[in-house]
Amino acid sequence: MALKDRLKTLKRETGQDAPEAPTAPQFADRVLRLRTGGNMPSTRKSPTPVEVVAEAVGGEVIGEGLIRIERCLPLSGAHGDIPLARVLEDHRALPEADGLDARDAVFFDTETTGLSGGTGTAVFMLGLGRLLGEALVVRQYLITSFAAERTMLEDAAGWFESPRALVSFNGKSFDQPLLAARARLSGIADVFHGLRHVDLLHPVRRAYGKRWSDCRLATTEKELLGFSRIDDLPGSEAPAAWFAYLHRGDASRLPGIAIHNHWDIVSLAALLPALADVHRAPGLRGADVLAIARIALKTGDEPKAYALLQEAEQELEETGLLELARLHRGRRDWERAHAIWERLAGDGCGEAVERLAKYYEHQRRDWEKALAFARSLPPSVEREHRCRRLEAKLGE
Repeated sequence: MALKDRLKTLKRETGQDAPEAPTAPQFADRVLRLRTGGNMPSTRKSPTPVEVVAEAVGGEVIGEGLIRIERCLPLSGAHGDIPLARVLEDHRALPEADGLDARDAVFFDTETTGLSGGTGTAVFMLGLGRLLGEALVVRQYLITSFAAERTMLEDAAGWFESPRALVSFNGKSFDQPLLAARARLSGIADVFHGLRHVDLLHPVRRAYGKRWSDCRLATTEKELLGFSRIDDLPGSEAPAAWFAYLHRGDASRLPGIAIHNHWDIVSLAALLPALADVHRAPGLRGADVLAIARIALKTGDEPKAYALLQEAEQELEETGLLELARLHRGRRDWERAHAIWERLAGDGCGEAVERLAKYYEHQRRDWEKALAFARSLPPSVEREHRCRRLEAKLGE
């Protein structure tokens, strides 16, 4: 990105639009200000008092420049199509959540002064969610000055005395490292350190990275939860909205940030059972069956991978069919493996042709057919060696 464009982006994120060339009256005002020593009445808007901001976002002032917002959502309700009570289910079908008790987890998300991270990026809103009693309690912190960040982190630490896990969406790459850095800069303990972290962005990308145009949280909510936000303030606009308050006293968009962050937290809770459903029956939910089968293989659950691929065989593409044939071969189900290789070889799949050459040589001991398949392989040292070996067998 050119330097000029980078500067424009930075100014937009901080709420500072590029100044226009001064008009004649503006220029006259500047001259007058210089002549009078700068003692001219300021036209800058005074900051909205923190108490007024707290009322606007539905929170309370708990410290200098610090607002806390807390809402309870009964588990008897729903988020989109997902009953919130399902967050208490066993989510072992989702490998990342195997063994996770949602009551031991904190759902979290941040709104920050920039989207690139680094020590120059501060957290101006921290959203947390916990299952307490029969409700999902969402607690949010909003700072109205940089000085309040330490107090925010200290007060939030009280919610991390018993939980043993974190649940986020892209939190491993962005939110958690940023919070750790802010804690170090503030000279306080990193309450996230050592906790298990379930980042739900990874299973979403696994299941839908090749199916959807993007895997943003808003897309995931719409597709998996049946939840669509109305008049939502995009997260990318949050930095400019906060800086507009900090620099110009414009608090008009702060309630929108709080609502956006609130729904982020609730969606994390609803996504746990939704993604577990996807991993139980990916074909029924439009997910990438092969990707789900491969993660099952990686975690040692071959029977699940085999069952998923068998069920979806008619919809599998070449790579998926080769994986299914490999599992058939491992079970010594040569008839089914052979049927898949024959089908793929007819479509020009080189790996299937090679498998057929090996099958007829080692399993059927049909040297003539094995040689015919071997000769149709692309030229290579291995191909020549195989052909010579088969020719010798035929000569014998």
